[in-house]
Amino acid sequence: MELTGGSDRDVDRVVWVDDLSVATLVSLIDRLRETKGAQFFFREAEMDDAYRQADADCRLAVHAGSERETVSQLERVRQLIFDAHDLVGLEKIPEAVQELNKVIDIKIGLGESAR
Repeated sequence: MELTGGSDRDVDRVVWVDDLSVATLVSLIDRLRETKGAQFFFREAEMDDAYRQADADCRLAVHAGSERETVSQLERVRQLIFDAHDLVGLEKIPEAVQELNKVIDIKIGLGESAR
């Protein structure tokens, strides 16, 4: 099992999720769509990372005293990532992708560019 190097589209390794940018989410979706068999273990690890990142983003916003609307959106992102994680565990990729696309919509709404 390779944990570093390679392309962000490589389905045969874990790509660590160290942010929830639109580009990172799109790459994750691409890998999910190509995932088969034992590769689901890699996607599970990536979804764990995504959840930890979403939770950290939410906690940091609360600690920084961000506006309630921002915190609310970040809480929604965290829940969508959690839901997508569960769907990946059930190998329900189209449904997981739908949840991650909702996260992308929120991110773009918060002012993050698609690139």
